[in-house]
Formats: sequence, C-alpha cells, structure tokens
Amino acid sequence: MPSSRFSTLRTVLAVFVLAFVSACGTGYPIGAEHAKPIVRIDAEKDLDCPPDEITLSEEWGGVWKAVGCGRVQRYNANCSGIRCDVHRADEGPVPIQDRPAE
Repeated sequence: MPSSRFSTLRTVLAVFVLAFVSACGTGYPIGAEHAKPIVRIDAEKDLDCPPDEITLSEEWGGVWKAVGCGRVQRYNANCSGIRCDVHRADEGPVPIQDRPAE
C-alpha cells in the first residue's frame, strides 16, 4: 500500500505545482495577453477587415492567429510585463525602440 499512497501524494503535488506556475503568469507558453490590442489593430490593416469580423486566438509561444474576411494572419508577440513587441510571423522582429514613427 505505501506505493499507492506515494503515487497519490506525487499526483497532488504535481497538480499544486502546475496550478502555482500557471498563476504566476510566466508568459510562456501562453501569456502574451497584453499584445492582444496591438494584434487586433495590426490585423485590421493586414486583413483589410472590420474589427467585429476578426477573431483572435493566442497560440503557444506568444503566437497570435487572426482570422477575418476570408484571410488568416499570424503574429509573434514578445511581452515584458505590459510592454509588447508584435510583428507579423512572416517578418523579422523589430525592436520597439527601432520602429519607424507612423
């Protein structure tokens, strides 16, 4: 019976650790939620689509998928706290300080 008890304890501990790490908001693999408004604005331009017809979903590793008006565009987001750098997945990253003024 000690084996069964140890297995149960190990399962409870694993669930606790997983819940704790998820609550900490480490940012990966999911956690670039602060990039969502930026992704939405970029998707409106890139998809040439009104915002109410665009669906956004966050994928693994800070990747966002925008779907709207029969088109799909993916974006990479790198966030540090609430500050995010977002670029299309088919482009190289552009650091925030080096972005051209719009």
